[in-house]
Amino acid sequence: MYSPLKSDERQIRLVTIKAGRWWSSLRCHLTCVSLNDAPHYEALSYVWGNPDDRVQVLLNEQSVGVTRNLGQALSYLRSPSEDRVIWIDALCINQEDLDERASQVRLMPDIYRMAWRVVSWLGAKDARGYATVAAWIVSEAARNHFSPSWVQNWLLDEDKLLNHPQSVLGTAKHIYKRACIRRLGNFLKVQNWEYWRRIWIVQEIAFAKDGILQCGGTIIQFQDLNRLCEVVEEWLAPGNDFYVKAMAASGVDYMNALIDDLLPLRHCQITTITPPNVPLFALLLRYQHNLASDPRDKVYGLLALSDMVSSAHLGVQIDYHRSVRDVYMGTVQAIVETTSSLDILCASFPQVGKYQYSVPPAADLPTWTPDWSSLAEAPNILTLTAGSVGAAGDSRPTAEFKLDEGLLKVTGFCVGTISCCGTASSIPSNPQNNSLDFYLGVYDTVCSWHRIFSRIPRYERDLDKLFLQTIAMGNSGDDDAFSDLHMDEIPRPSPEYELGKTAIKDVSELMDKKLLGSLLLKDISNLCADRAFFSAQNIRPSSLTNQMDTSVLVGISCPGTRVGDLVCVLMGCFLPVILRPLGENRHAFLGAAYVHNLMNGVALKGLQNGDYTQHSFQIV
Repeated sequence: MYSPLKSDERQIRLVTIKAGRWWSSLRCHLTCVSLNDAPHYEALSYVWGNPDDRVQVLLNEQSVGVTRNLGQALSYLRSPSEDRVIWIDALCINQEDLDERASQVRLMPDIYRMAWRVVSWLGAKDARGYATVAAWIVSEAARNHFSPSWVQNWLLDEDKLLNHPQSVLGTAKHIYKRACIRRLGNFLKVQNWEYWRRIWIVQEIAFAKDGILQCGGTIIQFQDLNRLCEVVEEWLAPGNDFYVKAMAASGVDYMNALIDDLLPLRHCQITTITPPNVPLFALLLRYQHNLASDPRDKVYGLLALSDMVSSAHLGVQIDYHRSVRDVYMGTVQAIVETTSSLDILCASFPQVGKYQYSVPPAADLPTWTPDWSSLAEAPNILTLTAGSVGAAGDSRPTAEFKLDEGLLKVTGFCVGTISCCGTASSIPSNPQNNSLDFYLGVYDTVCSWHRIFSRIPRYERDLDKLFLQTIAMGNSGDDDAFSDLHMDEIPRPSPEYELGKTAIKDVSELMDKKLLGSLLLKDISNLCADRAFFSAQNIRPSSLTNQMDTSVLVGISCPGTRVGDLVCVLMGCFLPVILRPLGENRHAFLGAAYVHNLMNGVALKGLQNGDYTQHSFQIV
C-alpha cells in the first residue's frame, strides 16, 4: 500500500474520501503527489484518540483500522456528491517506517502552509452545547458586522434575556447574554476539548492560511472567530473605559467574573497565532501541558516554529531512532550551546513523592534535563527571566556535556547553605475564585514563612520589605511599593476585605494598605503555588557590608529543598539554583530559586569583589 516517497522531490500522499451517503462504507484512496507541483487539498488537524478503540475503513480497497475519532471525522468530512482530497497524517504517512515518518514531519510546516484550508476537528459530540452556542454567537457577531457597540451590549448586559432558535440550546426558550459568552469561552477552553491540548495543533494552526473549526456538523470559520476575538481584545485594551463601565454597571465582582469568562477568547490558539522564530525554550515552556502520543514530539512538534528550525545542531534533528532520553538531553545541549545561557536548566525540578529527591522515572533523565513528557507545572519563577538582570549578570556559561554519562559540567559559585526550610505551600495556582477560605490559606502560609524569616540573626521589622519582595519574587515592579508595608500591617482576610467583593468606589482606594495587602496575597498565590520558603547561611561575611538586607539570604524554591542543600549561582544562568552534594564533586540539580538580594547582578558583583569562590560543578 505504501510505496517509498522521494524526499528530495518533496513527495507526500493525499487521501481522497470518495463521495457517499452516511450509511455506506467509507472508501478512501491514496495518491502520491509532489508539493513542488502545488496540489489542491485540505489538511486535517485532529486528535488521534484512543489507539485501542478502532473502526475499519477501506483504503485502496484494503480494510484498514483507524481510531474511532478519525473514523468519525472521515464520516462527517465525506460529501454525498463529490470526492474530497485531504492530507491526514495517520493515513498519509507510513507510521511503521521511522525514516519516512521523520522526513514527513520535517515537511509538515509546508504541508499545512500549502493546504487551501485546514479543518480543525474537535470531535463528533457536543454534549454540553458549547460548539452550537459558539457558532450561533459568532454568526450573530458577523451578522452585526462585529460592531464594537454590539460587543459592548453583549458584554455589559448581564441580565438581558435573548430569544434564539430552539436548536441552539435544545428545549430552552431563552438564555442570558452572559451565559452565551461563558459558553463561547468554554468552547475555547483547553480543558474542555482534548483537541486544544495536542502539541501538533500549535504549528498546524500557525501555518494555516485559512481554516474551520468543526464539531460534528457544526462549523465555525477561523476568520469570523478571529474578528470577534479581536473586537473583544480591543475592548479590554489598557486605556479603554470598559473596566469603569463594567464596575459601574454591576460592580467589581461582576467585572472579575466577566474577565474570567473572556480569558479563553483572549488566549485562543486560533487567534493568538504563534509567530515563527520563537526561542525553542520559550515554546517548550508555553506548551508544556500540551499532549503528544510520542514524548519526542513534545520537542519535534515545536521545532518548525522555533529559532532552531534551520539549526544543524545534532541535538535538535528529527530522528525517531533516538530515545526520549537522547532527544531531551540533546535539546538542552542545543539550546545551551546556541543561546549561551543555562536558563533551560531552571525548567527541571526532579521532585517526586513526598518531595524527596529522586531521578524522574519517565525517561531516566539526569536531574539537569527537564522532563517535557511530564504534565507537572514548571516553576512560575521562570517568568521572571524577561526584561531584567539575573543573579549572574551578563556572564556566559562554561558547559561541558557528556551525554553518554548523563553528566553536565558547569562553572559557578556557592553563596550559601540552607539552614531552615518552611513547609511547602499547598496554595493552588491560578485560583478560579476569590473565596475567603482561599485567601486565608495563602495568608496562613505567608505567616508561617514570616516566622522563619523573623528568626534570622539581627532581624529587624524594617527587613519585612525584603521578605515581601522575596515572596512576591520581585513582581512588585517598583521596590517602593513595599517600602512602608510591614507584615503585621497586612490584615487577616475577612469578608470586609475579601478580594473581588470589596466595593471600590474610587480608584484611589487601591492605595489602601489593607487592599494592597490583599492584592499582594493574590500575586503570591499565583507565584508561590507548590513552593517552599528557605533561609540560608551566607558564605559572604556580614562584615563586608553595612547593609543588613544584603547579607541576609532568604528565598523561594521547589519543595524538595532541605537543610544542607547549596544555594548556587551558575555562570550564564538567570536564577540562583539549589544543588545537593552527592560526594566526589557530583551534585543533583533540585531546581531554580528566587533570592531577591542576589538578583540584578548583585551575586556576580560579589564574586568579582572576592566574596565568593568560583569552581566547577558536575551535575548528574
